[in-house]
Amino acid sequence: MLGTFKEIMAVVVLGFVLSAGNALATCRQYTNEEVATLSALPHPNVDAFSRLIPFNIVFPGARVDVSPDLAIGDTLTTGVSSALGPKTSFLTCNNAGGMALWRYVTSHAATAIAGVVETGVAGIGMRLRFVRPDGRATTFPFDSTFVPYPGPIRPALESGTYFALDLVKTGEMATSSTIAPGALATGSGDGDGVTVVQIGAGSVNVNVMPSCSVNSASQNVNFGTFGPGEVSTISGPTRPVTFQVRCTGPTPPQSIVGSLTGTPDTSNPAYIRNLGAQNLAIRLRDVATGTVLRPGNPASTIVATGGGRLYDYSLEATVLRVGTEAPTAGQINATGVIVLQVN
Repeated sequence: MLGTFKEIMAVVVLGFVLSAGNALATCRQYTNEEVATLSALPHPNVDAFSRLIPFNIVFPGARVDVSPDLAIGDTLTTGVSSALGPKTSFLTCNNAGGMALWRYVTSHAATAIAGVVETGVAGIGMRLRFVRPDGRATTFPFDSTFVPYPGPIRPALESGTYFALDLVKTGEMATSSTIAPGALATGSGDGDGVTVVQIGAGSVNVNVMPSCSVNSASQNVNFGTFGPGEVSTISGPTRPVTFQVRCTGPTPPQSIVGSLTGTPDTSNPAYIRNLGAQNLAIRLRDVATGTVLRPGNPASTIVATGGGRLYDYSLEATVLRVGTEAPTAGQINATGVIVLQVN
């Protein structure tokens, strides 16, 4: 006798129903034979069957630099896994329903931040998220409940499902910390407790950079009124340009390198071009070293070292004659920006 086999099957796409109560322990891992049999049959609501689905979370880089001024609860970096390809059933449950249990591999103490647990590294917690294709996410640990159905229940992960791991500031951090979760979490059925979804994560170094600020972000240098006899190619009206840099963080900077941006004078590119009176330009020089900061020249720098948290800068701006012609009457109108690179 020839006939056609038809199976009534509920494919539960996770979209989870969260429950704090206990459910009948009826969900378990597929056997090899079940996977082979089901894979040979057409199923309109599922693309594949699997005994174990692995996910590996990768961070954007081996190192992330963060500011010490981040607030408690701010995210330091986020690693993500590859998205699942075909919609895949990973558990089989009887028609009474059951549960999938999503747990960390090892116990992690909760922090004061919702959904964030300790990593074992001072000041850094983690939040593991199950992310659906539409972006909705559920934070570990949690349970998903499958309701009774008149036929086999085969929960499935949607195509595009992935896992994300947020590293979160929970307190004061060391200058450099390495987070290496390794085998991180699992999904299993409540019937046999066998791992059917495996989530791992690579390592990342969290480097807390010094955070530095300038006490005077802008200055207007006024040279006053002067005549042609008061300015030459080597001397002229001079005004101080002073400022202070203060740094915070677990470790002070090794150095701060200053350079000058601005429009170089066409006759003497070591000076800043003046847009007012012609044949005049402005020289910016470090008082202590005599170093002239040449605008737009990355090799022209002043370097502060010493590993301190407070740096005092004393420079001077001088109006000088440039070119072969006499200066014309007019204003001193020029702009220069000192760029500070903290190392």
